Order: sequence, then structure tokens, then C-alpha cells
Amino acid sequence: MKSAIFIVSTIAFIVGISVFFSLFTKKSTPKEIIQHPDSRLHEVSTSVKKIDLETQKIASELKHVIEQVDRRGRIGLGMAAPQIGYSTRIIAIKKSFGNYEIMINPEVNEKKWFFPSLSKCFSVDGIHFLKRYYWYSVSYQDLNGNKHHEIMRGARAITLQQEIDHLDGILINDY
Repeated sequence: MKSAIFIVSTIAFIVGISVFFSLFTKKSTPKEIIQHPDSRLHEVSTSVKKIDLETQKIASELKHVIEQVDRRGRIGLGMAAPQIGYSTRIIAIKKSFGNYEIMINPEVNEKKWFFPSLSKCFSVDGIHFLKRYYWYSVSYQDLNGNKHHEIMRGARAITLQQEIDHLDGILINDY
């Protein structure tokens, strides 16, 4: 019973925060971010075979763009390589203000606890009501080629799902 109350309370909190930030923060989109209906956003990205200078360049550009749209208090922030014109499986996820995690070839191992969510995207206008998972287990490589396994919950899990959708050519307005 206590776990059910905790999950419902957490969901209500996340939805409340999402609504607040969606309604009361201005969306500023750097010119580098590709906008819907650009067909490149619907391409399925290719896996990174080798972490080389091109991979480093894409990761650096992702970090630069995500820094432009980040601000204190913003939760659930991410950016995928297709959003800046690269059809490759690289994403950047915010860990904290000014601290971003680059994930190369992210793969979902397990997901749990489906629930409603309000989402925004820098490539698509508007606020979208979606069903997302609250808990994700993901494997990926970092820029040094090291393999990682991470459990994500809440806003980071929702953001992860949206960024992986971008890698698969799926936008939030496709649901």
C-alpha cells in the first residue's frame, strides 16, 4: 500500500512540475535544432561502430546545444543527435545543471510502470500528453568506449525514452 501511495504521489509531483515548466517557461530554440516536419527527424539512426573524432564532434555539438537550452530548475532535459542533423545513435541527458551525460548506442534492457506524462520537444511545437515508463534500465557506452548500465527513474527515465524515440525516428507527435 505504501509503495502504491509513493508511486501515485511521485507521478502527481512529476506531472505538476511538467505542467509548471511547460506553461510558465518560454521555449527558446537555438537555430541548430532541426524542426518538424524536417524528414531527417523520421530517419532511424545508425549505430556508432567506432568512437572516433566524428563521434567526439557530434557529442561536443550536442553538449553545446543542450547547454544553450538548459537553465537551473529545468528537469528532464535531453537532446538526440538527429535533432542537430546527425543520424547516429548518440544522446545527451542532463544529470544536473551544467552536467550532461553522453550516451552512445543506448539500449533499453527493461522498463516498468507505465504512466501519463506531459512532454515537450525542442523539435516539435506544443505540449503532448503521452504514456511513458517511470523506470528504465539502460546500457550504453561513454566517449571513452566504456560500457555502462544505469537505472533511471522519473523525469530522467521519461527523457531517456523520448531521446531514444528520436534515434528510432519517432517524434512525440507520432503517438
